[in-house]
Amino acid sequence: MSKSMENELQLALAVCGHDGLISEAELAVLRDYFCAERGMTAGDFDNAIDLFFSNDAPLELLLSAVENKEGALRVAESAAAADGLDLTENWALLKCRALMSSGLSDL
Repeated sequence: MSKSMENELQLALAVCGHDGLISEAELAVLRDYFCAERGMTAGDFDNAIDLFFSNDAPLELLLSAVENKEGALRVAESAAAADGLDLTENWALLKCRALMSSGLSDL
């Protein structure tokens, strides 16, 4: 798995988990995208999830590590909406977009 793809998945998991829980519906959307569409192996996907839960990197740091920020946020939003876009998930998306528009996401 490429570091770029792993960073995108970490950001998506952070957005989805901003409400305190990552649901099976959210994981299914992420699995479909990263495994079926992008070619990530199931083992790499599971390892990335384990890494996410063992790391407490802030949203800003995860966003700064992503190259294709807009694309990653579209995937994150789609996954977060799979079980109903919670207000805190929406705040996470808005925060990321505000950081991007201010240029602070590349620091």
